[in-house]
Amino acid sequence: IHEIRKNRQPSKKLLYIGRYLDVKGIRELWTTFERLSDDFPEWELHCIGTGDLWDERAIHPKIVHHGFKQPDELAAHLEDAACFVMPSKKEPWGVVLHEMAIAGLPLLVSDQVGACSLFLQNELNGSTIQHSQLESILINFMKLPISKTRSMSQHSHRLGLSHTPTKWAESCLQLIHS
Repeated sequence: IHEIRKNRQPSKKLLYIGRYLDVKGIRELWTTFERLSDDFPEWELHCIGTGDLWDERAIHPKIVHHGFKQPDELAAHLEDAACFVMPSKKEPWGVVLHEMAIAGLPLLVSDQVGACSLFLQNELNGSTIQHSQLESILINFMKLPISKTRSMSQHSHRLGLSHTPTKWAESCLQLIHS
């Protein structure tokens, strides 16, 4: 995915992948995006997933709901996404964040996501979201020049690759021995 993204102009597409649950912050993302859509009409929000809030999903011409996708069906959505948004209210870890970093997506991630500390470096590959700042974070990202988002993409990819299963095992062994 990263190699394809490197040579492709990203679309004006924010990407959410996760369950449609209140704890994931999806309602706030929909509401915030709806408020911004008149000022940023070229942007779309693509949401992949299902869950308890599926029947309450936002119906808006610039919000696209894809439903559940198998991992092999995600590539087409990752290839041209401008960034990955993870606005969770509480997320102990968030494996998808590692996957999106490896894919080379800039990241807009809640400070409530445990994996944020490993895969997000503010301004280098995205921004940390506090829920009171979701709107300003989205606005700031949507105004960035392509050169900056490309740089963020490269940095995400490097960060994602720096955390391999071997490195996890080494860390566990260090903890055991100390």
